[in-house]
Amino acid sequence: MSPYLVLDARALCHHLALVKQLAASGRYIRCQRDVGKSFERHKLKRQDADAWNLYKILDSCKQLTVSQGGGDDDTSGMVTIVTGFQLDEPGALSLPMQSAIQAAAGASVEVKNIVDFYKQWKEMG
Repeated sequence: MSPYLVLDARALCHHLALVKQLAASGRYIRCQRDVGKSFERHKLKRQDADAWNLYKILDSCKQLTVSQGGGDDDTSGMVTIVTGFQLDEPGALSLPMQSAIQAAAGASVEVKNIVDFYKQWKEMG
């Protein structure tokens, strides 16, 4: 399991009890603020705010892996984006959201639903 968890607002707001349990386990949990280096997607922000937010979180995760990975090391699996969105049926998500999830996979950043992640974590621990 990833040492770094980055939460989106939906996971934090709707599943705070699960977040508290994950935090108590000693995991490094980061909530993304709207600062830092960004690849501007202003048009997407107006069209699909959820996808825009996921891209912002992904940009932050890329910076985190670069700063922690040292450049040449394999950083796959280092960061997981934990979201409140249901990811079981990708067809139910908007096309920009699907593209954001594919971009995360291309950057070796996992995107998981918080409930599914929590169940997996409990099974391992």
